[in-house]
Amino acid sequence: TQFSGASSATKVVPLVTYGLWGLRDCMVIGSSFVLPDIVSEFIEKQGSIPKKNALQISQVFCPVVTQLFVTPVQILGLDFYNRPMASLRERFQFQCTHFSPIVVARIGRIAPAYSIGGVGNTYFRNAWREYLLLRKQQQQQPTYHRQQSSSYCAVS
Repeated sequence: TQFSGASSATKVVPLVTYGLWGLRDCMVIGSSFVLPDIVSEFIEKQGSIPKKNALQISQVFCPVVTQLFVTPVQILGLDFYNRPMASLRERFQFQCTHFSPIVVARIGRIAPAYSIGGVGNTYFRNAWREYLLLRKQQQQQPTYHRQQSSSYCAVS
């Protein structure tokens, strides 16, 4: 059954929309995984902040701040899809009208996953690496067994 007004025709996604959404995704991933390392070095040097704290600050803020630049790209991609014949002025008005609620929604979605998640991921990854290194060191140390003559000898 088909509801009144419903169409079975699928709408073709314009290439420009794919391009904009690809750019958006690259910006989000870059700001979440690449940019924090770069920014943390700057924060560490300029603010005399320990490296670990500088990285945590940049991991929280980089993905969030990037949403101010990513949101217009997202909106433009949607606008090309929904209104392929809109004028430049109509697109600009659409950006101005929809920017605030969309950027708030994007920050609400990105912050837990990439900001808080980035800090948590780094913590657990480093803890796991330290555990594995300690375990490897313990396995490589010679084990000493007591001989009957009350002296010790190393067993590899």
